[in-house]
Amino acid sequence: MTDAEPNVFRLAQDYESSALRWGEIESPRPKNKLFDHLTDVGRTLSETTSGQARLVDLLDNPSRSVRLLAGTCCLTFAPNLAEPVLREIADGPGLDAITAKYTLIEFHKGNLKF
Repeated sequence: MTDAEPNVFRLAQDYESSALRWGEIESPRPKNKLFDHLTDVGRTLSETTSGQARLVDLLDNPSRSVRLLAGTCCLTFAPNLAEPVLREIADGPGLDAITAKYTLIEFHKGNLKF
């Protein structure tokens, strides 16, 4: 194990637990603050191959919120894996479905910046 791998492991754990909390929060202000944190952690994980692998692993998470957020992050380096996950969420009910749908639309327009 390299020196960087424990950090990647901790970041991935943080990402997963934060994504679970994000899915449970209803109030916009704390939800947006946590989303900013998730964006920062996801960006850091995306910078390394081992971090990308951890994010890809989260595409199979039982939580829709975790899959949604990981899928959004994975669009930058693994769109072939992320898009089917986001499409499946988009076909379901609720706010996560709307978020997944518009994430895919904006990604295909080239408007998403990570």
